[in-house]
Amino acid sequence: MLDVRLISPLEKVFPDAAPALAQQAFEGFENESVSFQLAYTCDEALAFRPVRVEVESPLAAYITVRAVQCVPVMTATRPGADDNYLRKAPGLYPDLLRAPRGENPQGESLLLPGLWQSC
Repeated sequence: MLDVRLISPLEKVFPDAAPALAQQAFEGFENESVSFQLAYTCDEALAFRPVRVEVESPLAAYITVRAVQCVPVMTATRPGADDNYLRKAPGLYPDLLRAPRGENPQGESLLLPGLWQSC
């Protein structure tokens, strides 16, 4: 099973936690950039298969897909930090937007079972 959710671009998708509720609509003014994320995970049946996001739209030439990659964080906060943080523990944090490489403009990655990823 593949679970895919359309979410806000401001949502942080941690590998070990399902993202918040899906967002249904996006709006923007003319000539303004509009961003969103696709969060996805799979079960063991689809594990380690490549997945690629393809854009089918009259606006495809104006759409850029980037993968969100997690980076290791050893110190998420300073000691004694208040509770206004998403997380305080060391771990993998979604932070790096990786542009597609080579001839694959939509990017490709592997499905990781039980872990949430986003683009």
